[in-house]
Amino acid sequence: MLALAGAAAGCFRVGFDGAPPPTPEGDLAACTNGADDDGDALADCLDDGCAAVCADCVPASCAPGFARCLDGSGVVQLCDQSGALFCPVGACAADQVCAGGRCLAPDCNEGETACDDDGAVTRCLAGTLLVPASCGAGEVCDPTLGDVCRAMDCPTPGAAYCSGPAEVSGCTPFGVSSGVADTCAPGAACTGGACTGPCSAPGACDFLFVGVPNIAGAATLPHAVVVANAEGAPVQVAVQTRVGGEWLDVAVTTVSPLSGSALMVPNRHAEGTGISPLQAYRFRAESPVVPHVLTVADMSVSTAAFALWPVARLGTSYRVVTLPHDEGAEDWTGMVVSHPGGFVVMGAFDGTTVEVTVTAASASGPGVPALAPGESYQAVLNEGDVFQVVSAASGDDLTGSAVVADAPVGVIVFHACTMAGGSAYCDQIAETIPPVDRLGTTYVVPLDVAATEKLVRVVAAWPDTMVDFLPGAGVTGGPFPGVLLQAGEHVDVEADVAFALPVADLVVSASQPVLVALLHGPRESLAVVRPVDAWEADYHFAITASTVEGIAMVRTAGDTVSVDGSTASATWLMDGAGYEAGVLWTLAAPFHHVWQTGMGSGFGVVARGDNGGTSWAFDVGTGW
Repeated sequence: MLALAGAAAGCFRVGFDGAPPPTPEGDLAACTNGADDDGDALADCLDDGCAAVCADCVPASCAPGFARCLDGSGVVQLCDQSGALFCPVGACAADQVCAGGRCLAPDCNEGETACDDDGAVTRCLAGTLLVPASCGAGEVCDPTLGDVCRAMDCPTPGAAYCSGPAEVSGCTPFGVSSGVADTCAPGAACTGGACTGPCSAPGACDFLFVGVPNIAGAATLPHAVVVANAEGAPVQVAVQTRVGGEWLDVAVTTVSPLSGSALMVPNRHAEGTGISPLQAYRFRAESPVVPHVLTVADMSVSTAAFALWPVARLGTSYRVVTLPHDEGAEDWTGMVVSHPGGFVVMGAFDGTTVEVTVTAASASGPGVPALAPGESYQAVLNEGDVFQVVSAASGDDLTGSAVVADAPVGVIVFHACTMAGGSAYCDQIAETIPPVDRLGTTYVVPLDVAATEKLVRVVAAWPDTMVDFLPGAGVTGGPFPGVLLQAGEHVDVEADVAFALPVADLVVSASQPVLVALLHGPRESLAVVRPVDAWEADYHFAITASTVEGIAMVRTAGDTVSVDGSTASATWLMDGAGYEAGVLWTLAAPFHHVWQTGMGSGFGVVARGDNGGTSWAFDVGTGW
């Protein structure tokens, strides 16, 4: 900062400390020091020798010694002793501005603007913000969008609005559009500033799945995504793979109203334990549909099936259920091979941290160490990434293993080929696992007599869980009446139904939420059972890739169930807990079926197929 110094007469000079020159001719210092430097009785600008210097002075009526800034520059002027002239006394440095007759560090950069809390704009001049000024008509200075005047272009300040048929834009409290905030998913539209429609919720019509390991000799069998359209209008659906940050279609079709269809996609499964980036498929629909996946050799033979859960219903905590590792089992080609059980975790959002804790030894794989019972491993998954864990050796059973994530993920369990229960057949199984927060405490498990081996497996999600069993008429097995389980532990009930009965049930009651699964044999299939409080009043099911052998149903006693508009022609058997079980046999493909209850109180449905050596089963629906 320059220091101002004055003298008794003439113009004042800033920062002059040296001796005056012997002559004032053209010298700023000599002409502004208030002294008679050449002895002619004339000082400073009164001396003709200072004419050239004093030409930069300007006439004024000012107080002697008052300093000011020359407009538009960094020059400091000082009023001379006579009060009649402002004369230059110096210039500010390049990083300073002249303000109030002094050289100062600037408060702002020249030309900058800022908004105040009332929407007025202030501008920077000579390093200082000026008094706020209003913007032009229809404009406001919105500090949330940058310090400039902008058009007030929102219908209602502070409220989102529709900027297009499927675009939602934000509006600031000042009434300025902040741009597109959301693009509605296929099948949804913008109404009243929000995406509306059955697919408007994030992930409501999006599903993730993977190709699951298959028996030797059939490892490359494709997958069929079988779709039931419950709507009265055509629905376009697609299977996609993620390439970088974008999902690309690999199969697209349009499903007719109240009809079924299938999309065939390659099986992209990876063998063994490992982390596979971008391996998952995404199934997307523009309106609600009911999809499930079949592993198929052709459109008549399938080996495993599982229902798909929408991304919107995925969770962050899971307990898995699968079957023991088979060592030396003979597969369908007659080869004696080792068949692992396992599970896959699918990332639904980028940057998701996932931790798995195993209940049995797991095999190592690329980037993943072998784990001993009770050990954990963490991985970070992006959307579409897959983290797969398989059992290590014969007898290792990963049932009860925990999956915990900091964002929703999907979990699918599988067995490449199992011979559970001493079966002579080695079949693949696959099933979607519900998250812990979707589990229930009461289950009615349908047991149809055509499946000669029926294993009900109950997995505890919480410590100190008491599980009780109430077998329906004609059902034998154990353990009855109950057992105490800790988190991750499981109990098996090998239920047997009297052959004279077409169907019966087993009621499972727990003190805390549990996972219940049903294994059919001798041709193995695994189905997760829906808890009673998640029963629905109607179900849609498309059969396009296989003949169904049996549809097992459970309902509240006294209710009615219709199939495709007609009362179900099933024999219903009541148990001692107020429920009934029934079964329908052989529903041929291709066809779209609808099950509905008469009272609307809800019921449960498990579909099971058997195709001359291969089989599958799953809960009918899209999760709960």
